[in-house]
Amino acid sequence: MNKKFIIIGVAIIIVIFVILAVAAIMKNAETPKDLQQGWTYKHSSFCNVDIPLPPKEGQYVSAQGEYWRFEENSMTEGNPFFPGISLSIFQNPEAGGSGYVAGAVLVSCRPNKDHDSTEMLADKYAQYLMDMGKDAPKEAKLTLTKKGTETWWGKDVLVVSMSGGMFNPDDRFYMLTTPETSYLISKPQMSTDQFLRQTTEEIFSKLKFK
Repeated sequence: MNKKFIIIGVAIIIVIFVILAVAAIMKNAETPKDLQQGWTYKHSSFCNVDIPLPPKEGQYVSAQGEYWRFEENSMTEGNPFFPGISLSIFQNPEAGGSGYVAGAVLVSCRPNKDHDSTEMLADKYAQYLMDMGKDAPKEAKLTLTKKGTETWWGKDVLVVSMSGGMFNPDDRFYMLTTPETSYLISKPQMSTDQFLRQTTEEIFSKLKFK
């Protein structure tokens, strides 16, 4: 009889150990090690990039119902040069668009069919902008300026600015190429809220390019 109880007791201990182990594995699977608790990565099939997304809870939700959400789409009518876009944006989707972006990280992309380097991509995009604005008034012509190279996401990234039209020449854009994809990344931040701005910067810094 004692032997039977010992076997049952051992079996119960093993079951409890397995349950605890599975729970720990599930917890680790829910939040990648390089993200804060509750954050997740959203994979973009359009741009082949993983974008961090904060949870829809607590301090990540505003009193106006704004929260961080993931989107991806094809924008052939908006910018034919970069037809794909993936983003994490802080807004209330029920409020409608007003042009105001409290915070966002935008990844625009196109297939790198010609195996362009980042410098070649910048030159092509600068020429594209010039061609698009050739018949536009002087103040509406768009110009791309190279600002130098920085290291982001373990890669060499070209920093550029754009002026003309509605662009602010002080805003920074980041250009990057991989063997499969060419990227233009930006992080518009119109809000002055420090926590929101810090969150935007964290999303930007933890992008994962394939």
